Amino acid sequence: MQLQSGQAEVVVACGTENMTQLPYYLRKARDGYRMGHGELEDGLISILTWPEGPYHNGITAENVAQRFGITREAMDDFAWSSQQKALKAIAEGRFREQILALEVPDGKKATRLFATDEHPRDTPREKLATLRPAFKADGVVTAANSSALTTARRRW
Repeated sequence: MQLQSGQAEVVVACGTENMTQLPYYLRKARDGYRMGHGELEDGLISILTWPEGPYHNGITAENVAQRFGITREAMDDFAWSSQQKALKAIAEGRFREQILALEVPDGKKATRLFATDEHPRDTPREKLATLRPAFKADGVVTAANSSALTTARRRW
């Protein structure tokens, strides 16, 4: 907003995510449990919950799709088209100068150069229709038409 409003000429932003390292919480464990089972709480859920309401991002996506009449087919079409554009841009080296390549662990001793977005998939369009909804039994959001949980790490 500062750029748009003219309050800043240049803004530098940086971020990192490492969702695979988020812990499970054992609330009340420090003071001890009397009897019964302690409950594990997934730390990932709180960061994937819409800040303006009680809904997880996946359910929010389902609610938005329902409100605006976005069909499963439309979502799959958009997702497939978007993935194809991303793969083409990567193949053409479009973002190479914007990515800082890093050497990352790949197993116990080996390392590899991480220099490409790990998310785009070359999934055939017809396969998207076969995937189950991810958040609601009758939903439209699937693993293919929503954003993946990525941490700049891929298991080969």
